[in-house]
Amino acid sequence: MKFSTVRDALCICLVNLSLSVYSAVTNTDTNVTSNNEYKYLEFVLEWKPGMCYKSTECKTGLISGRWTIHGLWPSVNYTTNPVDCAGECSAKESSEGNFVGDFVTNIVGKLASKVVGKSVGKDVGEKIGEQVGEAVLEMAENWPEIYSFLEEEDDESAWEYEWCKHGTCSADLLRTPSEYFEQALTLYDSASLKDTLESAGITPNETTSYSFSVLDKELSNSLGVNTLRYWCKEKQGEEDKQVLYRVGLCVEKSLNFHWQDCPGGEFDEKCDQEKRVYLLPGSAAPQLSFSVGLIFDVFFTVFLIH
Repeated sequence: MKFSTVRDALCICLVNLSLSVYSAVTNTDTNVTSNNEYKYLEFVLEWKPGMCYKSTECKTGLISGRWTIHGLWPSVNYTTNPVDCAGECSAKESSEGNFVGDFVTNIVGKLASKVVGKSVGKDVGEKIGEQVGEAVLEMAENWPEIYSFLEEEDDESAWEYEWCKHGTCSADLLRTPSEYFEQALTLYDSASLKDTLESAGITPNETTSYSFSVLDKELSNSLGVNTLRYWCKEKQGEEDKQVLYRVGLCVEKSLNFHWQDCPGGEFDEKCDQEKRVYLLPGSAAPQLSFSVGLIFDVFFTVFLIH
């Protein structure tokens, strides 16, 4: 199913179900305790064609050429980060809810609270429905699940996994799954890796490689930092070249969430600054992988609060 078709269908249904949503919805804190030993957050973005190059870990099918979110990790350094800080964990934010439903409910609550006490018309309800649809679709587009080795292979399970493993350890700043994922989406928009690289003439290409130092300078300057973290794979048949597949952007441990310098250090599959780098093209336009449960949860949650 193509993205434009899913977007149109979902937004139309949400508009119809959201016309009278004009009251705030309470955002309930989750019962988690963060690990305050972390020093910064690392916002990790992946280039899927590079990630899936010479890999058996990706789902079969077409790989889109776009930057997507891999995770938002509370970190001490490149090899040390707290995980699973809640023990038994669920991304539910209410006792009878589920992750997608609660995520949508919180979005609707924030939008609806802006019009409480005001004289509003049908157009406001339509706008709320459209924005709810856009928010959920943004998660599915920008944070897709592509790994075949996870026990649950749908987007919702992958999102819950990220919250339980990493998000619970940053609960001093991001108290709920909704806050955690909304902040990740905000950082994604702010990073703008694709636009930065394209403006520098660095575009996906199977036969053209780029200077690593030039690529690093463009991205670092655009974010106002000196150091980022890069993952690469060796280019088959070209020992002096490498394939970029992941970039780590470091974020200060504060509610400002400003970009900061990454600490530096060694780690597996670190890019060699002396080698040129490939940004491989994708094999298709972005493909969304919605489960039936995701669509149902969105419709049903908005229906309930309608």
